[in-house]
Amino acid sequence: MATTGNPSTVTASVNYYIPPDNGVRAYFKAQVDPVTGKREQNFSVAPHDMVIENVRGKEDEYTLDKGGFQFYRAPAKHTSFVDEEEIKKEYYPETIELYKKLTGASRVVIFDHTIRRHRPGETGDSPDRRQPVAQAHVDQTGK
Repeated sequence: MATTGNPSTVTASVNYYIPPDNGVRAYFKAQVDPVTGKREQNFSVAPHDMVIENVRGKEDEYTLDKGGFQFYRAPAKHTSFVDEEEIKKEYYPETIELYKKLTGASRVVIFDHTIRRHRPGETGDSPDRRQPVAQAHVDQTGK
């Protein structure tokens, strides 16, 4: 990453999705090939230099209505994010109440969460051992 003229920004290479040339729906297999250590997929990614801004001290400028996300500090009662069932039992209710408070929603549905951990020396990932994703993405799939 290279620092730009403003010390609160950096330029970094971010990988972005390139759809398949033939117009078919993109796919990838979650498990890696045991021989190659790579995941089968029919799309590619391309790096783009992006300016990334440090927003510390400006958190109040970002709202759900304006940017689709916002910052909010709330001490969490649940602090261990290892056990899936424990997260659903303890953290989901806490999160649902916070979302209701912040948005005024009467109902909140958490449809998915993903625990990702960097595992040095391991290639790829599997559904039960997810690694960080090295490209711009959202953790959901369209219909």
